[in-house]
Amino acid sequence: MHRIIAAVFFAMSVTGWTQEDDGKKKIDPDKIQFGGVYKNSVSVNIGGTSAVAGISWEHLLTKHLLMDIGIGYAGGGVGFQIYPWMVKRSTIRPRLALSSTFIAWPHAAQFQSNYIGLGATWFMTRKFN
Repeated sequence: MHRIIAAVFFAMSVTGWTQEDDGKKKIDPDKIQFGGVYKNSVSVNIGGTSAVAGISWEHLLTKHLLMDIGIGYAGGGVGFQIYPWMVKRSTIRPRLALSSTFIAWPHAAQFQSNYIGLGATWFMTRKFN
């Protein structure tokens, strides 16, 4: 469990938001989004990297590859999601998930699960999927 917590804090510390300040506030859309989908978002999951139920922070690395870190009831984990079609705002896209989850049931066994799963993601218009 300590490894997962350390990985989450490491990932959060290397992810920074910077902005040039030249007197004018300009935001280049290509730096914060792919296909109208924000590169950083938060999602609510049942299963997945958040173990049983929880939240995940997701970061689009490319138009077809997403990295997620989740934490929730009974555990947490990390994973990657591969999209065969480019992500696009206001669409549902099929995905292949590759994840590693650590589960620690209260007063019961602790174990790690690695899995490959098929699913779909609805990319909404805000930073919440």
